[in-house]
Amino acid sequence: MSAAKDAWDIAGPYIKPYLNKALGVNSTQQPQNTIEDDIHKGVELAKLGIYDPAKQYFDNALTIDPTNTFALNDKGWILLIQGNFYLAKQYFNQTLIQNPNDGVALDGEGASLAGQNNPYQAAPYFDKALNQNPNDTAALDGKGYVLLGQGNYDQAAEVFNRVLNQNPNDLFAVDGIGYVQLGRQNYDQAAEVFNQVLSQYPNDGFALHGRNVALQNSNSGTSAATNATSAAATNATSAAAPVTYLNPTYGIKMQYPSNWIKNETESGSRYVEFYSPQTNSKGDIMVLVNLGRTNWGSSNLTDVLRNEINSYQDFANFRLIDYRTNTTLAGQPAFKFLFEYTNIDGVSQGGVETGTVVGSKVYWIEVLIDADQFSQYYPTAQNMIDSFVFYANPFDLS
Repeated sequence: MSAAKDAWDIAGPYIKPYLNKALGVNSTQQPQNTIEDDIHKGVELAKLGIYDPAKQYFDNALTIDPTNTFALNDKGWILLIQGNFYLAKQYFNQTLIQNPNDGVALDGEGASLAGQNNPYQAAPYFDKALNQNPNDTAALDGKGYVLLGQGNYDQAAEVFNRVLNQNPNDLFAVDGIGYVQLGRQNYDQAAEVFNQVLSQYPNDGFALHGRNVALQNSNSGTSAATNATSAAATNATSAAAPVTYLNPTYGIKMQYPSNWIKNETESGSRYVEFYSPQTNSKGDIMVLVNLGRTNWGSSNLTDVLRNEINSYQDFANFRLIDYRTNTTLAGQPAFKFLFEYTNIDGVSQGGVETGTVVGSKVYWIEVLIDADQFSQYYPTAQNMIDSFVFYANPFDLS
């Protein structure tokens, strides 16, 4: 997983500092009419992390005035935080059509493109925002992660330090410095940065992942070549005794290898991720398994399948290999599709997503594996999928 992709993949308490930079720039004003009142209420809910009701308020405002840029931008940022990069981009586009120099929309447009693995397209939007306001910390953070994803570590460090000069506690910039140190293979320094973050934000999934990579490399005393591409590492993963993940909120359980890392920091519709201890030549994890639950208004698997495939279309070099709706997941009718794409670090990855519709919810599992390791690691991921069950009645939970 690339650093820049991680940056836009996370949500939860630690994303609030970024959200507060761009969300509801007029929220301190006293509402003067229904539109402003709806926007004000939506912003207050969003800042508390109550995103879906917040979006409804922004929708109410847009029903009255579809061109209201405050509502367009605010809904775009909520969608961005929930991981719906493609739809978020459409809202920012509507603002930029009216005002090509809207700084909040420029930041959002750049973040949306970065989240879709398009860093080179994202960079001009951050640059344009910074031309208008060189101290725009949201744009600086975004540009820093784009540079990070491109491997321009010195430039990324310079940008993050510009943010930290304004706000030494800017979480995105501090994490960014940690990933700069990872890129430079200064693993001890990277671990120290992430430990500082985690002392204040113990659930920061971005810092947890960075520290894990740093410690793996630091303990080995070597860089990527000794990482987990060896047969011995593969056998260790395969032989690891399974342990059970239990989620009482959604009534599901699944087994995963005991030496894998589990991260229950929610991000958009994803509620847990598992990743192998092995890393590739760039220091990124080679196998990632995500579990999520999405609201959906139809039980038609074909409609769900089409929607899920479309969500990947903007991935670089995306290619759909196979798809079907005649399989099962946890004993329920399910869809499944296989694809490949190139991540932001230029690494070719294979992916599989499978899911089932229960009531008004889609329960899905996503697997991402470096293409050159796919045949070795996919059986482990498939065992995880096969072990996925509902231990409570999902219709009662939907």
